[in-house]
Amino acid sequence: MRTRERRLLSAFVSLLLFLIAVWAIRKALGGHHLGEIFRSILEVPASQVGWALLLIVVNFLLVAAMDTIAARFAGKKVPYLHMILPSFIGITFQYNAGFFGGSAMRFRLFSSLGLDAKQTGKMLLLFSLAFSVGFFLLTGLTLVFDPLEISEQASWLPEVTGSLLLTGCLLYFWLCARGKPLRLLRWHFTLPRLRASLLQTLIATVDWVVEAGILFVLLPPEGRASFLIFLSVFMLAHNLGVLSNTPGGLGVFEATVLSLLPSAASPSRMLGILLAYRGIYYVLPLLIATPLLGERMLAARIARKPLRKEMMT
Repeated sequence: MRTRERRLLSAFVSLLLFLIAVWAIRKALGGHHLGEIFRSILEVPASQVGWALLLIVVNFLLVAAMDTIAARFAGKKVPYLHMILPSFIGITFQYNAGFFGGSAMRFRLFSSLGLDAKQTGKMLLLFSLAFSVGFFLLTGLTLVFDPLEISEQASWLPEVTGSLLLTGCLLYFWLCARGKPLRLLRWHFTLPRLRASLLQTLIATVDWVVEAGILFVLLPPEGRASFLIFLSVFMLAHNLGVLSNTPGGLGVFEATVLSLLPSAASPSRMLGILLAYRGIYYVLPLLIATPLLGERMLAARIARKPLRKEMMT
């Protein structure tokens, strides 16, 4: 299949999943009107928004810490304070543009810190690996200790799935402890040492908890599900959103949360809270990151001009 055909197929699947998600949201809303949803957004208490904004700052600081560790493993020591801004810009565009588009932006930003192409690629791969292991670890723990309630015929599925995810995490740590390159067909990759992998996975796991907490603090306290149940739904919704390849999992994330999260709040209120979450977690950072990216690109272009003049003279 050609590249153009793959892109068209990917776009078609994404559009199809988005339309299915819109249908599911509309069905969940029933007879609720658009005005009720907007009122629900405005009714979110300022104190809860404040806590959400604080957790967003913590989220980006943890991501910068993961990037710093990944850069050191790739062979380039970058001070944490120097990493914060490019990490924030890169991960914000990745959240909004999807994995592939965001990774290209992060590659460009990290290259400006002095990492060569090989180091930057290794850094991005290690970051994605640690983020994924943290996701599997946290999802596995929540499914084992507080599984989702599904049909009686498949009541065993969450615990079995959680056990498999935890087994995969243990396998990864064992491979890191061996200290030998991981070979897969013609490719081989040197895994980080066990200490570094444990540290980065711990940070990634905490970051996932913080990211889930951003939405959790916006939910109405009355009739709110336990955090572990909420965490299971959040991780599943996030994963389905990523697989849908829609920007930020738009529609798919909201439909999954509305369908699976037990709550005493009305569907229109829940959707209003989900839209408020998307606004402060996706749109607000993007509004901040975009001019910062423009300033960095302009500064880099100005810095190149004197160099070209010197080469010509």
